[in-house]
Amino acid sequence: MQGKTSNFNIIILFFVVICLFAVSCQDLFFPWVDGREADDGVLTIPPAAIPPGMGVFYLNVDEDVSSRAIVPGLGSISSFVLKFINEPSGISLDLIEILSLDEPVFLPPGSYTLEVSAFSNFPDPAVKNLAAQGTSEVFTIAAGSVSSANVALNAAAISEGGSGSFAWCITVPDGNAFLESNIIVKRYSDEQVMVNLFDQQPVNNGGSFQISGQTALDSGYYIFLIYLKKDAAFAPVSLRQILHVYKNMESFFELELSEESFTELDPLFEGSGTESNPFLITNEYQLRQAGRAGANDNAFAAWTLGAHYKLTANITLSGGNDNWEPIGEDFAGNLFTGTFDGNGFGISAIKMDHGFDAGFFGAVGENGVVKNLNIINADIIGDMFVGALVGTNKGIIFNCTASGNVRGESSVGGLVGWSSGTIQNCYFIGNASGGNFSWLVGGIVGNSEGVVRNCFAAGNVIGGEDVGGITGSNDQGIVQNNIALNEFIAAYYDMQNFVGRVLAYNNSGQLINNYAFANMIVKYNWNGVSGIDEPLEKELNQTDGQDISKAQIKTRAAWETAGFTFNGSPWVWQDGKMPRLYWENKR
Repeated sequence: MQGKTSNFNIIILFFVVICLFAVSCQDLFFPWVDGREADDGVLTIPPAAIPPGMGVFYLNVDEDVSSRAIVPGLGSISSFVLKFINEPSGISLDLIEILSLDEPVFLPPGSYTLEVSAFSNFPDPAVKNLAAQGTSEVFTIAAGSVSSANVALNAAAISEGGSGSFAWCITVPDGNAFLESNIIVKRYSDEQVMVNLFDQQPVNNGGSFQISGQTALDSGYYIFLIYLKKDAAFAPVSLRQILHVYKNMESFFELELSEESFTELDPLFEGSGTESNPFLITNEYQLRQAGRAGANDNAFAAWTLGAHYKLTANITLSGGNDNWEPIGEDFAGNLFTGTFDGNGFGISAIKMDHGFDAGFFGAVGENGVVKNLNIINADIIGDMFVGALVGTNKGIIFNCTASGNVRGESSVGGLVGWSSGTIQNCYFIGNASGGNFSWLVGGIVGNSEGVVRNCFAAGNVIGGEDVGGITGSNDQGIVQNNIALNEFIAAYYDMQNFVGRVLAYNNSGQLINNYAFANMIVKYNWNGVSGIDEPLEKELNQTDGQDISKAQIKTRAAWETAGFTFNGSPWVWQDGKMPRLYWENKR
């Protein structure tokens, strides 16, 4: 008990020291906290924080306003809009919005008067109502110094009503069409869009290229938004401006952009998509372009189904349910025929409910290759041809892993739904399942007409009929050197021979040197609670494979007997653990 008390005192002492240090270093870490000196009310800000040639202004208002209770019933203030008018020229600066009286405003030297409009969020927090207005006396801004002005805000000073107009003119450096452009005018109070113009292109006006327009608006405050994207290699120009439309008057906004306004971006991606120089995928946005041929972003038009890709980072998909559209689709004839090298990296949190060809890849064609990829914690739902990695495979898949849950009704596999190609040196850890009338459900692949070699699966496999730990069915294919480590396999069908430890149905295919967990539970006539034990044929070249015990699973010799090689590639052995692919020790 004494030890716990002593530790607690040490923690308290440490916390106090940290707090004292933070207070003593406030000026070092925070140039200003709220911009005001509490003792004498003098406004302060470190000189180094003031832009060269500028002065600092703070707004002072009546005490009842600063306490956010202007007029009974109006509620709290959400923002102030400031209009600075240069004296004696009468020229107004752009409107400035501040959310707090502690926000500094940087102004060029000169004399000014100030018009202030205060907005309340009462009664609807989502709507800004004009609550009060006021005007200051003349005040002076000096370079490098701090000034303030007192404004008495008065709810009676509000004078809205009637309508006016707003016009804009944006001068751009050349007449080239913009990849994207958008002009938006929103009502300030509730941000309702009043004007929304897309694809505004520059017009030659006497030698200068301009984007201009005009619209009628009710008097009041508005937000003017500009978005201009020159092309994919340059950052867009965007601007947010507060404006005031007056009754029976025209408000005008003018902006001149230069070439320097459009800053050149780093390349959107690296690589050319060839086998020797694949497109490099480093983030989720790039991943979502693979195989889409520019459908989402025309800058990625070369990212076709036949291109070559290489993953350079682990990526976790954002979004909730159904957050991924599979790459490729067999029924439409759009199969992936390039190469996707996971490079030992993983893609996490794929979730989908897709129908046919459901998986990270919907369909891989005869020339397609998927390798060295890890699909992590997938949640895949489909109807037919459903797998965590690939829905339909006609190509080559090797050195890949997947984990998660896969559900469907026909040709459902933990890794691949249906395959006439090759699946080699892969494993799946998770659950593969179907409904009462589902068929062809397997731990690695639901239905194979190709090669499944040197793979293992762990987890539960449940379906209607033709349910197996490695594959549901082998149709004239080769199933060789595989180990089914599933704890539980069950078929809803009420007859024998529709469920097996390695596979359920073999149609003139080759079964060579396959093993299964000796303690695996295999049931038919499963009703979700109980079933009947399936008679087993425990032989190397039969559907149930040869027994491998729990103790043998932890030995290298048992895996080598099953045909796995541990020469540094593709498999790596660590005593007491399951085999790992060579790239798993590098990530």
